[in-house]
Amino acid sequence: MAHRTLILAAVFLAAAAPASAQAPQPAWYVDGPVSALLVEGETLYVGGTFSAAGSAAGPLALADSDGRVVRTHPGFSGGEALEVRALAADGAGGWFAGGTFERVDGWERGGLVHLLANGSVDPDFHVEIAGTVEALILDGSTLWVGGTSLTALDAATGARLEQQPPALAVDALAVAGDRLFVAGPSGLTALDGATVAWQRAGAVTDVDVRDGVVYAAGPAGAVARRASDGSEFVRYTIDEPHAIAAGDGVVVVRGRRLAAFDATTGADRGWFGDVYGIGEGEAGDGVAGASGADDAGGALAIDGTRLYVAGDAFASFDLRDGSRVPWSPPLLGGTVRALEAAEGVVAIGGAPSALDGGAREHVAAFDLRTGAVKAFAPRLDGPVAALHRVGGVLYAGGEGGLAALDAQTGARLPFPHASSPVLALAASGDTLYVGGAPGTLGGTPTSGLGAVSLSTGTVLPFAPALPCDVDALAVSGATLHAGGCFGLRSYRNLEPTSGPAVDGRVLALREDGASGLWAGGSFAGGNVAHFAADGTPLVDSPVTDGPVHALALDDGTVHLGGRFTRIQDAPRVNVGRVALIGGSVGAFNPRPNDTVAALAPLPGGGLAVGGAFGSTWEATTGGLAVFGDRPSFKVRPPSRRPGTKGVPPERRETQPQVVQIDARARKREKRPF
Repeated sequence: MAHRTLILAAVFLAAAAPASAQAPQPAWYVDGPVSALLVEGETLYVGGTFSAAGSAAGPLALADSDGRVVRTHPGFSGGEALEVRALAADGAGGWFAGGTFERVDGWERGGLVHLLANGSVDPDFHVEIAGTVEALILDGSTLWVGGTSLTALDAATGARLEQQPPALAVDALAVAGDRLFVAGPSGLTALDGATVAWQRAGAVTDVDVRDGVVYAAGPAGAVARRASDGSEFVRYTIDEPHAIAAGDGVVVVRGRRLAAFDATTGADRGWFGDVYGIGEGEAGDGVAGASGADDAGGALAIDGTRLYVAGDAFASFDLRDGSRVPWSPPLLGGTVRALEAAEGVVAIGGAPSALDGGAREHVAAFDLRTGAVKAFAPRLDGPVAALHRVGGVLYAGGEGGLAALDAQTGARLPFPHASSPVLALAASGDTLYVGGAPGTLGGTPTSGLGAVSLSTGTVLPFAPALPCDVDALAVSGATLHAGGCFGLRSYRNLEPTSGPAVDGRVLALREDGASGLWAGGSFAGGNVAHFAADGTPLVDSPVTDGPVHALALDDGTVHLGGRFTRIQDAPRVNVGRVALIGGSVGAFNPRPNDTVAALAPLPGGGLAVGGAFGSTWEATTGGLAVFGDRPSFKVRPPSRRPGTKGVPPERRETQPQVVQIDARARKREKRPF
């Protein structure tokens, strides 16, 4: 069996690897970008563009035959679309994993890693993969690696073997004895070492082999061929087959439905009903699919008499009679690309996901004491860009306008409707200020800025003329400050007033605790500015080499988030901190791989970071990463992870060999931010 593609409501768990000083805590995860963070008491509210929340699990999880998740691997990081796309058991309880990643648990492992039985990275196996691994299979001491080309590696070290196979694009691999079977866009090829034994034309997406028979699935159908000469002798009737697995006397094929056939006669055994297909079953009980092989995806794995299936849900069956066997790992919110089973363990690889959480539509709440996802689960009309809490009410602004929610239950409360996206919220006394795109607020036209009385729910006579969207709001003393492409505008008692000025776009605002104001954005002078209460610029503003989207103040420190590579003269990627006294840049540099859009200091010194990133330098995070050790968070003490840098010289690795695999890497669809 082979490269698998499937859409799965699956989540991957939190891991057991020790955390380094700059690794995020594993107990926090959402499966998409985060635009807003808010800490109130013992709750962290998170808003953005996501559908699930839970514990960070990474792109690889191991489950047992009862469905219990026994290990996760959130230590994968790097890569534009982080995924595990291929898996192979090593025969000793460990796994080879290939995909779109750069590091694992701090080790440089570009696209291919060997994980030992205890879950740790094998320090002796190292090969840099240029592209994406789509298929893996172990044949004795040789690891076959497939993508755009097929490569033979020493399974112990990753060294490229002297004898290499012919150039073949690879989607799936299977092996029997000394013969390797290669499935790909050009067809099915049987190899004896580097020699082609036979070839059959026509794209093949998956392949398996058993008892001298090779089974293949692809656009031309699902067939059985003699492994000796490639001659076809059975054809299995199913629409759009794309995955295939062979058991004892039975062949399971996945297409527009999941079907089992007699391996010898091709007769349909009539198992599985409509578990996988275009029909509907009970919620959470089926493995529903779409209408085409490319869209439906699918993954199959057989271990003895057990069939494991991953789709929109997990399922397992007894291949002796087709009966359903309870098996449902508590994983949700991701995309599965690879499924393999060996000795009672099922390896599930794909896009990063979460565990111990649940579905959450664009807003979620975490318990700061435990990291657990709270029951708070309102249904909103679109992605969330701003959060603000007043008393027992949480206000959420975003693509769907403005919602007032019970801060405990998430119940929707009556509040004036905003017809256009809301990007910023601020409150002062009885007034909630609403900023965003031009539209109407409670039926009153605005050019992007309005106000609502919290006691009466009425829209106040406040609609200043602005040339573009309001991106940020903050109240400093008695003054409201609004930021956007126009720079800064200031208002007092709902009337314009003089205030600080910025030459450029303001994306973030934060009151400094002394009636002054911090501003961040993309503007002259270094993208960060600090103003006194009278609007006078202060000289303690740090400088970044890119836009600043988020600001936070905590215990003598200003935290900066955005899309930059330096703060002052120090390399800091997208997030960093600067001391308010002296201006020194802190060592904190977790290097999230995309824009940071939100920051929230946590009680006790931690920091929550949200944005469009999917990982930091050391871990899979989704759009939320939480840093800082607090006993109440039950976090392991920091310890240095091994890597090619910061490792004692005797443990450093030699320059890895680069193997070209796949320039066609299929990227996961990005959600809007």
